Amino acid sequence: MAAGVLASFSVFGYVSSFLSFLLHPLVKLALSFLIVWTAFGFRRFKFFLQATLTFYITTFIMGGGLIGLHYFLQYESQFSQSLVIASVKGFGDPISWVFVIIGFPVLWFISTKQSEKWEMSKIRFNETVKVYVEIADLKWNLTGLVDSGNQLYDPISKLPVMILSTSQLEDQIPSEILQTSQNPNHYLEGIISLPQGWDYRLRMIPARTVGQSGELLVAFKPDQIVIETKSGGCIEPKGLIAFSSHSLSSEGMFDCIIHPKMMTKLPHITAS
Repeated sequence: MAAGVLASFSVFGYVSSFLSFLLHPLVKLALSFLIVWTAFGFRRFKFFLQATLTFYITTFIMGGGLIGLHYFLQYESQFSQSLVIASVKGFGDPISWVFVIIGFPVLWFISTKQSEKWEMSKIRFNETVKVYVEIADLKWNLTGLVDSGNQLYDPISKLPVMILSTSQLEDQIPSEILQTSQNPNHYLEGIISLPQGWDYRLRMIPARTVGQSGELLVAFKPDQIVIETKSGGCIEPKGLIAFSSHSLSSEGMFDCIIHPKMMTKLPHITAS
């Protein structure tokens, strides 16, 4: 919001001769730096420069694209123009309104995608965080590692996958769940049946292992995942959980590997 207020300052240069200096290119450039700094902060010069370039590219593409399409779709017809002007007199150019209606959703979509990229760039990889997981009647407080190497996700729902080690939890997890996670074919062939309430949670995810392809990874949809960040806030990402019988840390420093995209959601819970 603060960045939006700053962006509107240049408008005063058009309405007041005393503020005409706001229209100078150097002032506009300085104002754009201030807008980006207000919106995203300054962590490293590289990211700050990328944010500024993205700001300009998005503005030029959207603004130039709308103007170009506007004139592209215009045509010379005195009768048609007179008819349109008579029917919408006082409400502006209908073509402009169409582009406003279409342009804003497109800009929102691009901005959302770009925001996710910037959130990803601010993630501190290879750091450990506290994780709370609730699935069926199972509840765990774990330590998770944010790992950029974990790029698993469900191709249908696009949900990211968290890998959870069962080496310390085998006595708490139903044996059918463990067996299905280790050998999905037994479930597909009807050899194993899942406990009540687990079938609808199950997802089969194509995965690749070293030297092999076409492997299936079993994941389950939890009731809740809560990640406590280093800043004290909490994130409740949507995602899936895949169980691994292997220990993920030889020193026992973490119990699960968190998909980076789970860290891109803005915190909406404040830890007390």
